[in-house]
Amino acid sequence: MRYLLIVYLFLKLLFLALPAHAQSDPAVVAEIRPVTPRVEIFFGPAVGQLGVGRPNNFPGYSTAVDFNLTRRLSLVGDFGHDWRTLQGVHYTAMTLSAGPELRFHRRTTPFVHVLVGAARNSYYSNTTGLAVLAGGGADIGLNKRFALRLSGDYVPFHLDGIWENRTGRIGVGLVIKLGNSSGREVKLRDVGRTVGYIG
Repeated sequence: MRYLLIVYLFLKLLFLALPAHAQSDPAVVAEIRPVTPRVEIFFGPAVGQLGVGRPNNFPGYSTAVDFNLTRRLSLVGDFGHDWRTLQGVHYTAMTLSAGPELRFHRRTTPFVHVLVGAARNSYYSNTTGLAVLAGGGADIGLNKRFALRLSGDYVPFHLDGIWENRTGRIGVGLVIKLGNSSGREVKLRDVGRTVGYIG
């Protein structure tokens, strides 16, 4: 009976070791990739900076919608609104812009973008002009549907024939992921040949 018990334990350990050996087979490689969501919606508080030598902290908010065209390339629409009351006068600054964004989807997703659109800033002028947002940030994944975004942008704008280039915006907020954001895609390759997909 003792020998039968030893053989039984040996065979059990052998069978348990087989899956681990199969996974370590260099001929089969598993590539685990997060599934890219179709749309990502962002909203959160922001602070606009209006240059050196001015009351430059304008609190407000920003919101954006990211349409993921591929795993790396997105089309982004962004709206920002900041305001402040100085000596009884209410000033507002708004930007509405769009453009491409380069993203690297993983649990923490860094991104960079250059957006172009319209600006209106009553602190400088009551007219509407051109705005450029150049910056980026990172989305820190909380779960499959939500992420925390930290972002910063350099925001020069052109009003009444003058470029104001000492401006910027920083923000933090929540990202909601819509579309194929559940599960992970596992691609199996057998010496460069695709075996199948799991997930």
